Amino acid sequence: MLLLMRIRPVETDARDAPWSADCCGRESAHGGADALANLGNVLLLQARPREALESYEQALRLRPADRRMQENIRLAREALAASPR
Repeated sequence: MLLLMRIRPVETDARDAPWSADCCGRESAHGGADALANLGNVLLLQARPREALESYEQALRLRPADRRMQENIRLAREALAASPR
């Protein structure tokens, strides 16, 4: 359980409008990365580290310099290594 307490939640400023869409209705990269990170957090809390890792990796592709995402990927890999196959 200690591992799950170290998950870094994604924090956004309300002015960032994380769910904003562009003119064609696509979600912005900012909102998409946040949504994927939050999905990864939920999946990791549900003991689904493989799926969480995939979600975090997708989010990292949208925001490559995000250190929190890199940390969450590390935690998901640790959880995956510790989980029964």
